[in-house]
Amino acid sequence: MEGRRQQRGANEFAALSWCVSIGVNTFGPGFGPLTYPARDSAELCRALTDPDGCSLPSEQVIDVGAGTGRILKERVLARLCDVLPKVPNDGVLFLYYAGHGLVADSQFYLCASNTERANLKETAISSEELDTVLRTCPARGVLLILDCCDGGGFAEHAPRFFRELGKADFRILLSASKAGESSLEFKERDGTLFSNALILACAGGQIPGRSPGLIYFSELLSQIHFQVREDLESLGQPLACQTPVFAGVFPMDPLLFVHKRITLGAIKVRTARYSAQYVKGVITRFVFLLLAVGILLLGGFYTILDKSRYFAERNGHVALFAGLLRYNALGFPHLLWESDIPMSGLDAPTGAPGQLVCPLEAPPIPFLLNHLKVPFKAICLMRNHESGKAHSELRDFVQNPAAREGPWGEAACSFFAELATTNDSTLLQSFTTSPHNGVRLSGFKGLMRVDNSTGYQLVAKRNAYGDRALIREATPYIACGDEADAKHYINAVFTQHEVTADFPELFGFAIRCGVEIDFDSLWAALTNGSQLTSRDVPNYVLFTGRGKDWLHYATSHFNPDDENQLERCLFLFGCLPLSPEVPDLRPYLAHKNQWIRMVAAFACVRQRQLSSSELESQFKDFNYCLIYFKDSPELTEDLAYEALKRLNFDHLNIGDTRTMLDAIYPVASPRMIPYLQSILSYDDPNDIPSDVHYPAIRLLRKLGTPPDEARPYLNNDSVDITKEAFRWIADTRKAEAIDLLFRRFDEDSATYVKELLVDFKISSEPLKEVRRFLNGRQSARENAVAILAALGDTGEVVDLLTGPELRLRSIAADWVAANPHFQEIRTTLGSQERFPDFALDMLNRQAQLMSELKASASQVPPELQSWRLGLVTSWAELTPGQHVWITREFGAEP
Repeated sequence: MEGRRQQRGANEFAALSWCVSIGVNTFGPGFGPLTYPARDSAELCRALTDPDGCSLPSEQVIDVGAGTGRILKERVLARLCDVLPKVPNDGVLFLYYAGHGLVADSQFYLCASNTERANLKETAISSEELDTVLRTCPARGVLLILDCCDGGGFAEHAPRFFRELGKADFRILLSASKAGESSLEFKERDGTLFSNALILACAGGQIPGRSPGLIYFSELLSQIHFQVREDLESLGQPLACQTPVFAGVFPMDPLLFVHKRITLGAIKVRTARYSAQYVKGVITRFVFLLLAVGILLLGGFYTILDKSRYFAERNGHVALFAGLLRYNALGFPHLLWESDIPMSGLDAPTGAPGQLVCPLEAPPIPFLLNHLKVPFKAICLMRNHESGKAHSELRDFVQNPAAREGPWGEAACSFFAELATTNDSTLLQSFTTSPHNGVRLSGFKGLMRVDNSTGYQLVAKRNAYGDRALIREATPYIACGDEADAKHYINAVFTQHEVTADFPELFGFAIRCGVEIDFDSLWAALTNGSQLTSRDVPNYVLFTGRGKDWLHYATSHFNPDDENQLERCLFLFGCLPLSPEVPDLRPYLAHKNQWIRMVAAFACVRQRQLSSSELESQFKDFNYCLIYFKDSPELTEDLAYEALKRLNFDHLNIGDTRTMLDAIYPVASPRMIPYLQSILSYDDPNDIPSDVHYPAIRLLRKLGTPPDEARPYLNNDSVDITKEAFRWIADTRKAEAIDLLFRRFDEDSATYVKELLVDFKISSEPLKEVRRFLNGRQSARENAVAILAALGDTGEVVDLLTGPELRLRSIAADWVAANPHFQEIRTTLGSQERFPDFALDMLNRQAQLMSELKASASQVPPELQSWRLGLVTSWAELTPGQHVWITREFGAEP
């Protein structure tokens, strides 16, 4: 060290060394006695004070137990407090302990004879106490030697003394074994293998290293390693059962002892391999020799790297990197932007497939556009608000029939249909004759946008109302067209059995464009639309305010002999307003078909042909028929309670029971709790009991049962049940639920974590914890991005939406609709210069849908809200963030 003598005589070197040795044989209850620590302590002291050996002054080598093996904690601390301050500034302290060691409460303890397991803090020497005592020692070097079980555990809980060097030369901990390992002792060796090897080296029985008599730390450690392995092998023990380890700080390999019998007593020895001054001089000369040239070369190279750009493949997409393709340095190459353009969309130069090097100083995006296939070039232009150029590029491409039939023809036609103008009607009509389905559908889609009358006519001429794919493409643009054409189109579609089966969303489009579907078409939909739900037609007529007129129409067309329409017609009568026109439906209560019996019971109660009490007393299928009473005023708490009482667990219908439990949710009461708990304990190896467990948990949660009942379901195979269990706990102990979720944050299978943390609207403190996971495993990073996109502030979310990784940007865009600052985020994102990315387009589409939902909400009766939301969103694939927003905004799930 600076200002400290680096060379001195061997006798002077020894005179500056002190040793405190502790060997504990006897212990209190709970600890087994040891045979050799006291002996090993005495032997080490003898080796160190040997005048012909290490020759430490005998008054500076203290054996605390004096060979008795019984040493109290107070005595150890008293001797340390007495001796340590006496060690001079340029001296060295050796502290040896042999006995029992253990880890408890994040502390490592050295045991004394009076140590009690139940009171370690007061009766054992903790790592904190040792830290306090050692800080009183001014020595330039300290070596703590532990020969005890689990000694490596001290390194894991090492006090700051062994992690901070300050002005000292070294602070080292040498342990006989790793954490979790024992320090082995054998009768055949009369002691522990570790202490035997240490004493042998200090006594001169072995010569560590290449300099005879000079014992450096690294060579002492190597010698002990070697000797322990030799002894283990000779005793037939596994070599991996004990491994000496060390911890600490030392900039240079310290000299510990000088053995006089092996070296000359008068020679001058160094206290370290190289002095700090010598090393500093060598490094300074070397650095100054190379510094000027090195800085110039390195600076120039990094400047080139920083300005160089190239495009290459990342996760199957075109990505922009900073750096060089073949030569890079620390920090390069690094990702600047991963696009959503597939590598197959890149026209790379011949001889360099999948690679595109951008010339220095050339703007990378314009350069990329010149090397993209037309559809993807058009996408980038559209995202850069250059729709005119995109339209021109696409039109030039798709005018060639051969190009339309080529590899990227369908994609080009699809994008062109989105940009087409009224002047493109003839070109779009030519698409409709293509043999390729995608090109043909693009033609119809474009015509429905810019020339809907021609589009409708072409659909009719092709007799294409039965073409499901074609109708799917045309339907979203109904609202753009003439009302008369739209009405004709919708009514025509509803009369086609094949189409109606797949198109319940046509009700939504009819509402959007103000078209009233005529009753003939509705009747065709009711009787032929096998994929329509039973509620679609009655909900539509109730929504449009034509319930009474429709009831009159339905009763006049009702054919009780047609069983294909019977169930839907009976349900229809139950949904529509009370009317004397409804025929007597009671005969159907005895129908051979169970479903017809149940829906007849529902219709009879709703039309006052049967009272609720009569339903309960006379109808054997009473409990399951409640599935039709969902949201009905006739469903009372008494009916729901009786339905639960009648459940037969020997023959439980899982599907119907779940639907019934969902139906009774609004009228649930505390007296139902015992029956719900019975459902929760129900198991059926031949079916999926979780289907009834989930609604039972929802009901128990609603009824305020203790949240501890949810704990067994926190690791359920059903994600829905797991989520509901967390929500149950969060109702009264939100902080606990959040803490449990954070423990699963980076589990690949815990896909529900982000959804629940967003649902709980976690505050700023938990969000800080979320940000920590941005640098974690991929699954944790994805969860963190989703949560921050939904709950973070505007600047943070914009950063996520413009980040370099495509996957993380996509997740942020999926969840941002749940953010209360969504509109501000969208505005900020639109005002920034950015790469031609999908995020802004995606946010604009989300905003359009959210605006439409808000506009229609005031027109919808509460009981039809969920149905209406489903219609509006049926043509749009909702993001997770939109699901959250809709649930919060309308109190109903789409």
